[in-house]
Amino acid sequence: MRRIVSALLALALGACSSASGGGGTGGAGTGGSPGAAGEPGQTGGSGAGGRAGQSGMAGMTGMTGGGSGGAGASGTGGASGRGGSGAGGRGGLAGTGGRGGLTGTGGTAGAAGGAAGSHGTGGGPAGGASGNAGAGVCGTGAENDNVVMGCPNGQVITGVVFAGFGTPAGSCGTFTAGSCNATDAVDVVKALCVGRSTCTIPARNDVFGDPCDKTTKHLAVDVTCGAAASANSGCPFSGHVSYTLSRSASPSADEQDAYAHITVAMDAAVAVYNCYANITKADTVTYNTGVQTADGNVNGSIRFGADRSYMTLPTAMHEIAHTVGIGSAPFDALVSNGVFTGSNATSQLRAITGVATDQVNADTQHFWPYGLNYDSEYHDLDDAIDHCKMVTAIRKDMGMN
Repeated sequence: MRRIVSALLALALGACSSASGGGGTGGAGTGGSPGAAGEPGQTGGSGAGGRAGQSGMAGMTGMTGGGSGGAGASGTGGASGRGGSGAGGRGGLAGTGGRGGLTGTGGTAGAAGGAAGSHGTGGGPAGGASGNAGAGVCGTGAENDNVVMGCPNGQVITGVVFAGFGTPAGSCGTFTAGSCNATDAVDVVKALCVGRSTCTIPARNDVFGDPCDKTTKHLAVDVTCGAAASANSGCPFSGHVSYTLSRSASPSADEQDAYAHITVAMDAAVAVYNCYANITKADTVTYNTGVQTADGNVNGSIRFGADRSYMTLPTAMHEIAHTVGIGSAPFDALVSNGVFTGSNATSQLRAITGVATDQVNADTQHFWPYGLNYDSEYHDLDDAIDHCKMVTAIRKDMGMN
């Protein structure tokens, strides 16, 4: 069971609101020249070969050339602009296609750049055709929000263009890190998102660490989408830890809120474990208000109590560790006088700290350092990685692969 001390840093999870990414950053098409005398028609765009219709603008950027419709708010190309009644603007040249919106399918934008004016030379070829369908997705969220990223159907997140937690500036496609920035932000987002069609990123200190105390922070993320085969998470391992959350048939408002908090914490913890440890385990997670904090058992059971401050990444990783052997009988058998005596764990700890005399402290249920026994032990992703290394080494001492 996760231990309680007065010094525990209770990281309260904020409201589980999601902040979808805006449209992509899409490059403008090469653009059509307006007609020399192209006055706008009553119902159409200018005589510029018909600008993309109302849905043709990108969710955030997506400027269009005469023929390139940026992805719409739902990611579909804009409808053709109705031709102006001016003296015929020339159709635009082929647009290069904008990066898709959040769920963009790439711009099929105004077919051939919209109809020409009454005497125009015709619209340019349709924009978007040469663009990368749904190639870019951005998301932002305030501190303690959850930022939800998603790709078009059939695609997964293939890479992270930018991730900043702190005071990032700019907009989709031009994000830059601020003076306050979590150094591991890109690696965190890679672990949580790459290879998945959707992912939820908690914009919280218990995930990214706190790069600047007493500063209001926010999260900005820019990722690419594409075929699953092109995804490269950069993870050293591909573990197989999974979980199933048991839910009430008719959940109360409290249960629904708890399920949302638990899901975010467990999703993040499982993603980190699978990135930095090669362990296979299927856990069952429940919400039980009779549990004071949270606990995990080698039988694969994890329980979270009503206190939301324990529904965090470090707590979830700590409880997963119990389900994969930490605190089991083989673990206890290797504890002597407050020290875990396994040679693999001892060597791993010394490799992490660089101190040749360090020992792994332990009781019958826990080890430290890097046991994530308290949220205060987690500062950034490095602590989560070192936790995974120590759990792997301890399991090796216990004869577990």
